[in-house]
Amino acid sequence: MLGNGAVSESGSAKINYELKSDNTNLQGTTDNSSSDITDVTVEFKTGSGSNNDYYEYEVYITNASSSEVTGVEILLPTSGQVNVTYKNKVKASYDSEKGGVLVYYSTTIPANSTVGSSDMKFGFALNGNQVTGDPYVTNINCASSGSSGLKYTLTGETKNLADSETPVGKHGALKLAKLDAYTAPVLVGEDGNRVALRGASTHGMHWSEMGPYVNEGSFHSLRDEWGVNTVRLVNYVTQGGYTNGSQSTLDALNEKGIKAATDLGMYVILDWHIHAENPWTTIENAKTFFTTYATKYKDYDNILFEICNEPTGVQWYTGGEDLYSYCKTIIKIIRDCGSDAPIICGTNNWSQDVNEVVGHDLNDLTDDGFENILYTLHFYSASHYDNIKNKATEAYSAGIPIFVTEFGTCDASGNGSYDFDNATAWINYCDERGINYCNWSLCNKSEAASMLSSDCTKTSGGWTGDDLSESGTWLVNTYRAHEEAENASASETEAPTASPTASPTVKPTDTPKPTDTPTPTPP
Repeated sequence: MLGNGAVSESGSAKINYELKSDNTNLQGTTDNSSSDITDVTVEFKTGSGSNNDYYEYEVYITNASSSEVTGVEILLPTSGQVNVTYKNKVKASYDSEKGGVLVYYSTTIPANSTVGSSDMKFGFALNGNQVTGDPYVTNINCASSGSSGLKYTLTGETKNLADSETPVGKHGALKLAKLDAYTAPVLVGEDGNRVALRGASTHGMHWSEMGPYVNEGSFHSLRDEWGVNTVRLVNYVTQGGYTNGSQSTLDALNEKGIKAATDLGMYVILDWHIHAENPWTTIENAKTFFTTYATKYKDYDNILFEICNEPTGVQWYTGGEDLYSYCKTIIKIIRDCGSDAPIICGTNNWSQDVNEVVGHDLNDLTDDGFENILYTLHFYSASHYDNIKNKATEAYSAGIPIFVTEFGTCDASGNGSYDFDNATAWINYCDERGINYCNWSLCNKSEAASMLSSDCTKTSGGWTGDDLSESGTWLVNTYRAHEEAENASASETEAPTASPTASPTVKPTDTPKPTDTPTPTPP
């Protein structure tokens, strides 16, 4: 790390700066040895959210040249690693090689003009006695560092696949089966082979910022360029959701999303998004919801039902109004409507205590027809390590089928720092056990869990590398690698010996956190 009054090389431009320990406005300066960079300058102003422990900076960029500029990269030197927890209209993340926070602004800046505002900003907490230096422009007319971390080229273009080449066309309706390679039952297709679902979850669709991502163009890009084969449609139950005035909005978005996914041959998880609440408080609404959707989509090959996302304040089994009896009630409704689709049961404590299902597994109630049932596990990689993984191992070892319907690469709040190494370790853990997963969330909200950068305004697909957040970049790299491996081995893999828990039925095809920390907050 450079000391006070040091000179840093950035291409041919020399930048002088001094490290600062006070929380004041910072303005970088450069000499005139490289006019292509020095004609673009930056000023950081202290944001209203700053305090003794948290630095928030408003970003202002001036283009003094005679040409427009698209893509400006800025470095704010720091004396040690910091965790960027907030950004709006810019990308920002700590870069250990460059020794500071790397800030990127992608929108075109006209000649002889300045961009910036009180809401174009980022923020982070300093650890210990760390200090910051003056920010300076390191590159212009460039792609972001997040894009350079992308191992695949995103063109924004889509393909017209034959039905037989789509995910649902290849695998058909899903059922649980016991395969020799796995301790617990896994989802298989109509040929008896395991199906690996790689999902992308919407945020709360009823919020005006999130609903626009539910469309065929968006899902088409996810399928063709991201390696996604499953979308999760999030129906918040409260918090302005289904029971708080948004039923018609959510019904319309569910229909739109299911049609788009079905036309593209993708799987759909219809999520009753219980969040920080006991599902018994809205069970009558749940009965109506699942009666409606199970009846309407009972003959669809691509539907999965998630009947309570992250319940709290209720235990899995007490013999009374517990999660076990709630799930039993809703499962019976779905089955009585004629649907044999996979059903995913939320578990207690934010769907982290999947081990408590052991000994009280609904799959054992075969007399009631309760087959094809899985259990939810959620993890956020910067909060959940062996404390949650050990619970998953206990459940899996007891033969409990698990589905990770929600995971994030950051902490359990949906924000904070990333832990991509642990995220990869979790994915490897799931792959080894045949556990499927779905990432949170498809939006550009200014939080770490979002797949898209906060300055990305595209809601109908067509995304390129510069549109991705750090989490989105990791996701595409991970999912695409899985998809490539799957495609490479498809023609060589022989069907494993399967003993289905329920005989697969070919349906008609003509109708197309700290441990107790809540997961992502509303926008």
